[in-house]
Parts: sequence; C-alpha cells; structure tokens
Amino acid sequence: MNYGAYISQDKVRKAAGPGGGHGDKREGYEILFTNIQGCLDKLKLSHEDWDWQNSTKPQANNYKKWLKGQLINQHPVVWMIMCKGDSHQGYPAARGHLDHIEPVWGIFSNHSLQDSTVYDDDVLVHGADYGATKYQPGPSLYRAFHTLEDSTRMDGNCAIAQSGYGRNEYYPCIDTDEDYGYAITGQVGASGAPHVPLSLAVDVFDEPDVREYQRPAKMHGTVTVTGPLKHGASYTIYRWNTYEKIPDDPSDYAATASSSHKFKAAEGDYKFEDPNTILSNEMAYYRCVSN
Repeated sequence: MNYGAYISQDKVRKAAGPGGGHGDKREGYEILFTNIQGCLDKLKLSHEDWDWQNSTKPQANNYKKWLKGQLINQHPVVWMIMCKGDSHQGYPAARGHLDHIEPVWGIFSNHSLQDSTVYDDDVLVHGADYGATKYQPGPSLYRAFHTLEDSTRMDGNCAIAQSGYGRNEYYPCIDTDEDYGYAITGQVGASGAPHVPLSLAVDVFDEPDVREYQRPAKMHGTVTVTGPLKHGASYTIYRWNTYEKIPDDPSDYAATASSSHKFKAAEGDYKFEDPNTILSNEMAYYRCVSN
C-alpha cells in the first residue's frame, strides 16, 4: 500500500509457488524464503533482498545494517524470524532457522537518518501478523536494535519472551547466524517519468478470513499522490483490479485500466477517494502519470 497497491493475503498466497511449507495449488502456498522472490516478481513488486546465501556468518550485525538502510529509504521489509518455544526448523525442515514471517515498516533514531550506522538505541517498528487481538491492542510493536538477535537456544535477548502460539510472535528474534529479509521497493515499471509517487489507504483494518467462510469486506480506498506535482499540470490516476492487466507501456494504461481519474494539480499533495470499492479478498493497483 506504500506504493499504491492493495493485495489480499489470499491473492498473495495464490501468486506463490511451492516453497516447502503449507499449501497447495488450489489454495496457494505459505510465503517463505524459498518462494517469496518468485511471488513478488509475479505480483509486479520490485524488491531488494538480503543475500543470506553469500553473506559472511554470523550475519546478524550486517543484516541489521541492511535492515536499517532499507527502512531509512522508506522500504518496508518482510523479515523471517524465530519465536520463543517454536522449533526454528523452518521449511523445508532441514534448512533455515525461522518460525514466522512479519512486516517491518518504521524506524526511530536519536541520530541523523543520514547516518547508516546501527546504534543500540535505534528502534524499529514491526507487526506480529496478528493485528489487533486480545494480546495486543494495536498493530505496531517496537524493538531496540540491540535486542534483536539470539541463538536458536533463545536464551539471550529472547529469554524474556513468552512461549506459545499467539504470544511469542510479538517478541521474536533474528538468528545470530543466518537471516532472511526482503525489502519492497515499489511497483515494477512504476518508477520514473511519467509516473508520480502515490500511496493507498483503506478504511478497513482487518481482513475477514474468507477461507473460514467470512464475507469479504467492501473497502474504500484513498489514494494520496505525493509528487512532486507541477501546479496546474494534468495527471491521471489509473486503477487495475489485477496485476495481470497492467501493461509495460504507460501509453496502454487507458485501454487496460479498470477505472481512471483525471485531475489538475494545485499546491501540495492530491487526495483521491475512489468511489469504486475494493473487496478485501481481491486486489487493486493504482498508478499516477502526468499527461
């Protein structure tokens, strides 16, 4: 959504190939380090990946530096972490120390964000992939960088964490030895002229579980075009309801988009409230181009 795309969990899993975890061809597959790259490519999301295969071990310190660099550049990260009391065996069982997958989307520091040095009191913002539950009143969790790593014994920084499904995801640790992270950097083909940066917000926080026969929510999206916009210039916001319809050439956007909205820029950002709803179990991609 930071780059103007809503993609339901159901659609993400169905875009992924087999990765050694849960899932099947009909329902889609669990996202793991074994299949996330192909999934992001298929969804037309550009990404920068932590090179766990070629990075020197132990990796935690360099991984944290990579992680901070991505967050400073406003690239949200998918990290794969260990949870207290779980097996840390990963998928497939013989490879990787991980138990869970979470989003990381923010950073705080007492130092200039032009400084890429990792300081102990730097703090990141992450989610547990549980949202608002009886265990956590909100979606954001905060961790100082010096508390992030631990061995598979989980007797260091994560010794204080609670064990058990539904709790240990709120205080995970990265592996001291080998780590996994994938930074989302935008929509493929949507950077550079004539494109203009935008983001998307929706008015429904949690996604109903359609696999448990819950009805999908009808969401309303607000697109914020951040520019820079040229005062008095004309722009068009395009929407597609599937990544498969997005063409490579912007000159083909009008012929393929599900809907569009034209506007002339004034001062500051431009906000567009899309009158067409987005179903929570579907997807919507937005792009803005100068005319």
